[in-house]
Amino acid sequence: TIPSVTFASIDINLKYGSRGTEVIELQEFLISKGYLSSTATGNFFSLTRLAVIAYQRAENITPAVGFVGLI
Repeated sequence: TIPSVTFASIDINLKYGSRGTEVIELQEFLISKGYLSSTATGNFFSLTRLAVIAYQRAENITPAVGFVGLI
């Protein structure tokens, strides 16, 4: 089963091409919110980027660029 994640506690910048446990945490968050339908792989590529953009748009985060972290 996939754990229910209410928020993601990510303290590094994540973008297209990022890999690792922080990406898994982000993906599990996006899966729990219904923005990502694949499994958490730890690889931040197209599907994860599109899911981040969809989440950012839904939450009125502008600009919705598919980047997670401090700009």
